[in-house]
Amino acid sequence: MVTGSLLALRGHDSVLVDAPTMPGEFAVHHLRGGHARVDAPRLQALEEDTWALRGQVDMVNIRGFERAVAALPGAIRGTTLHMWVDQLEFIDVAGLGCLAGLAGRLPAGGRLVLHAPPARLVKMISLAFGPVPGLELSGVQPSDPERPGSSRRPGGGR
Repeated sequence: MVTGSLLALRGHDSVLVDAPTMPGEFAVHHLRGGHARVDAPRLQALEEDTWALRGQVDMVNIRGFERAVAALPGAIRGTTLHMWVDQLEFIDVAGLGCLAGLAGRLPAGGRLVLHAPPARLVKMISLAFGPVPGLELSGVQPSDPERPGSSRRPGGGR
């Protein structure tokens, strides 16, 4: 018998789930590797406490994103979390607030490191929140989206 709240995180099969349904969901993939195309925004495990955030985070899926971020194992343990955001297509202020809130909730010594953030993401964080305790930006990408980044993420991706 469950006496408290229960959070179930699930993934999608993009062949079996129709495209209009996917944007309202937030998929969390705990399995490492795998190169299946998923149109829904997602967090994918790359290594222990290292995640890739892909797709779009906005008012349509913010509640699922908040739950997914709060349930990340590193967030629960209070360790340093690494999140690659180089394939993040869009994030609104609510999504950024969720990430800033996560960084602020980590105990002393814990931090959230956003790897390869696009310059526009860095500017949005600066304008909306200023310096965020516990949030670190690593390998900021240039403003020109055509220029390849030099950062390499775990799991062989760029």
